[in-house]
Amino acid sequence: MSQWAAVLVSALLFTSTAGALGTTNALDVDGDSRPVATELLEGTDPLTADTDGDGVDDDREHTIGTDPTVADTDDDGLSDGRERSLGTDPSATDTDADGLDDGREVALGSDPTLVDSDDDGLDDAREVELGTDPDAADTDGDGLSDAREVESTAVNATVADTDDDGLGDGEEVDGPTDPTDPDTDGDDLSDGREAEIGTDPTMADTDGDGLTDGAEVTGETAAGVAIADADPLRMDLYVQVYSDTASAAPSSYDAIEDDWAEMPVPNPDGSTGITLHVDDRGTVEQSHTFDGSSSSFRALVEDGKARAGDAYGPYRVVMFVEFDAGRYVGMGRVGGHFSIVNGDRPDLKQRKTMNHELLHNVVGRIEADGRCADDPAHYCEGGWLEPTTNSEQYLPAAIGEQIAENGFAE
Repeated sequence: MSQWAAVLVSALLFTSTAGALGTTNALDVDGDSRPVATELLEGTDPLTADTDGDGVDDDREHTIGTDPTVADTDDDGLSDGRERSLGTDPSATDTDADGLDDGREVALGSDPTLVDSDDDGLDDAREVELGTDPDAADTDGDGLSDAREVESTAVNATVADTDDDGLGDGEEVDGPTDPTDPDTDGDDLSDGREAEIGTDPTMADTDGDGLTDGAEVTGETAAGVAIADADPLRMDLYVQVYSDTASAAPSSYDAIEDDWAEMPVPNPDGSTGITLHVDDRGTVEQSHTFDGSSSSFRALVEDGKARAGDAYGPYRVVMFVEFDAGRYVGMGRVGGHFSIVNGDRPDLKQRKTMNHELLHNVVGRIEADGRCADDPAHYCEGGWLEPTTNSEQYLPAAIGEQIAENGFAE
């Protein structure tokens, strides 16, 4: 007789005898509180308290509604006993109804009893779909919650620095820089590099001198013109000087460079003044005469542009020429790149005239209080830009503030 048959016979005999004696007791071989006959009828093992070996006795499984013959009643990858220890529902594949089976959540490290395990605003299933970590509120560690990154749509929730500019998305998403553009202001310096050196990543020309920050850092413009010793945090003025055969330029530019260095123009680095870079190109082998007419000036401008070539973009041009123009000792574009100076004058006069005309190029029309009422190109309350040749040698603070605020005129 087999083991199972012996158990069945014993159970039937015991049950029959017990019934004759008037008792309700029945044989429970495995101690799971269920009679052998009942277990046999239900398909559980009367010799084992836990038929399916899932850590939950057969009798308990009947009470909680799970299948005592199947270790994983809901087929979610977790045994019924494991689910009871985790607090999940062994008869529900997805306890928290977040779209992920309980077994999958345990494998991922998320909480199968919470729709949003990391409380970042994204359901666990949504995070799995996006590739973010459902157990980490900020998957890429950039200071933004995954939900915030997904809401913004512009940045990548799995990459700390979406545009790879050296600044984390958390530093950029609220501005002023663009987390999807490595060079917000288009000056050929990445936003991260600008943050390192102190320039403004939202301004292509931080110091307003007409030279982009990228050009000043590399020492070369986009057109390939060298601008040695440029500083993106302090205004630089580059000048090419030419003299015709009948004229002479100043014997030294040191005093003129000092004049510009001492001008009351505040810079982003906290200094004041403008660094003047003079490139004396020497004497040209021809004579020019300025007669005071606009046509004469235009002809000189074209010649100066031709001589400067590509350098005319970043450089101002000053030509020392012969004058036959009455009271005029110089003339400069009001906002522009070209000036002329009478080459038949003492150094001091040339110094004052060159400063005056270069300031016309740089300042443009004067906006500050003190400008001449009928002549916005001149300043009638003293300084380099007074309309007379006997002006004092200084730049009024009001004009210095205008230069700092507006940058160099073009």
